[in-house]
Amino acid sequence: MQIRSRRWLVENVVPAAGQVARVQLACADDDAQGQSLEVFWDCELDRCILQQEGWENLAAKGFDDPRQFAAFLHTLRWNCVTATVADIFQSPFRAGIKIDAYQMEPLHKALRLPRVNLFIADDTGLGKTIEAGLIARELLLRKKAKTLVVAAPPSVLEQWKAEMEERFGLVFEILDRAYWTRMRRERGFGVNPWRTHSRFLISHRLLIDPAYADPMREWNDRRVLIFTENREGTKRYLREMLDGAIAKTDRADERIAVIDGHTSGARRKEVQRRFNADPKKDPLRILLATDAAREGLNFQAHCT
Repeated sequence: MQIRSRRWLVENVVPAAGQVARVQLACADDDAQGQSLEVFWDCELDRCILQQEGWENLAAKGFDDPRQFAAFLHTLRWNCVTATVADIFQSPFRAGIKIDAYQMEPLHKALRLPRVNLFIADDTGLGKTIEAGLIARELLLRKKAKTLVVAAPPSVLEQWKAEMEERFGLVFEILDRAYWTRMRRERGFGVNPWRTHSRFLISHRLLIDPAYADPMREWNDRRVLIFTENREGTKRYLREMLDGAIAKTDRADERIAVIDGHTSGARRKEVQRRFNADPKKDPLRILLATDAAREGLNFQAHCT
């Protein structure tokens, strides 16, 4: 069905005697896949039951030739292998361009880093856009990145958009005032535009504007577990850096917890309970822990 300019799958209908039925939904759109929503069906203004289905077209043209299906199966196996091997690339074979050997070097370096952090400073015309596109495409294929944001001068935003789509098949949205207005008109004034797509282009000028940059810092449901040395100076430094980074965000004082050798057993259990609780019910997102303090505790319920 379609509600609030999105497509949804019905998970459950809760009837109520003499009242409006409640419908529990899961989003089917790419930018919010799996997101849950509960609505009063009769109160939604743009409710619409979608009748289009594609099941009748399944196998309408017959089955694939065995050799063609075998090629597809080999491709899937190859993708599984290359997702874990740093020396085997995928993105060059998915790019619609001719690639020079030197343009592969940044990609090779990026895959060997625990966290991709490169400064590409080739001369004009040597293909910095291609090198960046190869890295971005590879990280997406290996599931090491979900969201891409490219900051560039306003004069080259359209060029970046065209090149990323034509050369790498990556569709970007230019996040500007027009896009902001359109998303609010389609999905409500309270929508966070950064949550409406997974790849954005934004000008340098808007990226430093709090009106556009602050919603990008909105908390999500992911949790982060940081292991650190059992040294007071290191823990204090990390805590201060994290506190400064999230100082102006929502419920900042409830987002970080620390456990170390001095933490009592009851406190450890409490932190474990909060860290494994439903993220929608507990604001804790970041846990600093020493190796000894986390022994025997499972923190993996919502930690990715």
